[in-house]
Amino acid sequence: MKINRVVLIAIAFPVLGSGLVISRVWTSNSAQEVAAVAKREEMATPSNGDSTHASSEAIQGNRIAAADGPVVLGAGESRVTLKAAEPGMSLASHLRSLTFDKRVSLIIGEMSAAEQPGVPYEIYFDLPSGGKIDVHSANYVGTITFFNAVKLEGAAPSSNDPRFFSFDVTGIIRTLQSKKMLTEDTTVVVKPAGTPAAEAKPRIARLELVEQ
Repeated sequence: MKINRVVLIAIAFPVLGSGLVISRVWTSNSAQEVAAVAKREEMATPSNGDSTHASSEAIQGNRIAAADGPVVLGAGESRVTLKAAEPGMSLASHLRSLTFDKRVSLIIGEMSAAEQPGVPYEIYFDLPSGGKIDVHSANYVGTITFFNAVKLEGAAPSSNDPRFFSFDVTGIIRTLQSKKMLTEDTTVVVKPAGTPAAEAKPRIARLELVEQ
């Protein structure tokens, strides 16, 4: 009986030890997976100015260009010309001479709508006039939605969605420059990916380039 007990104890310790190691490995892997999922969700979520480090940097950067007034979107594509923030500065020349230690973000925010458009909107950077609109083109930036842009009942008439979308367009600028595709008039094209609701009246009050 004593021998059997010794044998059982000798067998039990390795098994329990293995279970402990397996449990620790599984817990470690699970924590890494949860962190990875959270990071992906954070990157896919529009910024509100406080939620991510990247969004804070976008706010603190140097605004180099912006749209001249709010942009009201229609049923078709809307082309917006960005104007240099600094008087006398050529925006196109500035982008062509962008140094490797600089990043440029396209900020789209202060959005509002009378009702949900029902479709996302595709964003294109410096698309030539008459150029083919294709999400596989070098000019494609990404998509935005007006999911939280409809004013709640009782909200102030001038209130807008406090969230914003921030897109790093540095790679797009460098690619277009390498292909000699940067235009003299820097533009942003906003195109509905479908047919928006007729009474939606989506509006963007903030459309700008920020350099970091």
